[in-house]
Amino acid sequence: MSSPVPHAVRAGKMLMTEPSALSLLHADYARLRRLGPDELTADQALSLTCFLREQQLRDAQPGEAQISDAITRWLQNVFALENFIARLNRMPRENRRLPANSISDEEKTLTAFVRAQRRAFAGARLCTYQERRLAAIEGFSFHPRDDVWISRFREYRDFITENGRVPRFRSDAGRERSLAAWAAKQRLSYHRGRLPRERVLALSGLDFWTWGR
Repeated sequence: MSSPVPHAVRAGKMLMTEPSALSLLHADYARLRRLGPDELTADQALSLTCFLREQQLRDAQPGEAQISDAITRWLQNVFALENFIARLNRMPRENRRLPANSISDEEKTLTAFVRAQRRAFAGARLCTYQERRLAAIEGFSFHPRDDVWISRFREYRDFITENGRVPRFRSDAGRERSLAAWAAKQRLSYHRGRLPRERVLALSGLDFWTWGR
């Protein structure tokens, strides 16, 4: 069987697919590899080490001995996370409402790894390669709560654009009631002084938006 190629041919024309974030990352560090050690910053040197180690791990033959250090263990966790997502089509998650034995040890381990990476990112303890490598994983986010808020904000904004009014609590449509409830929570957070300034500004810019009493 021939290996897949990164393009398709239709109507006699070659259509190139968009390069993935991972392929762009690897291409950047393949170029960086051409620089001499004295030309690299500390971050670049560590990032290049991570890149080269990843290539070694991917090219290794079954049973071949590998360097056992923090970088190798980090990459093995990255590979395990990608494998989990590919199999289950979702990020690992921790649901404290489920019985203790209903979540596999694999998922618990990966959930802990993801949390640790987010803490490391917030504390500026990841090199650039690690940050970009994690960001290239489908579904991974350093700021999942912010991503959820932005998604709901866009839904709310789009509803106003499509309907020329705000969502109503008494609507027969579940999506509309859900958006109305979300807006109510934003107002409550605002009046309690818990809504970040950037969110206040975003909501204030919406048509028909009011903060109420």
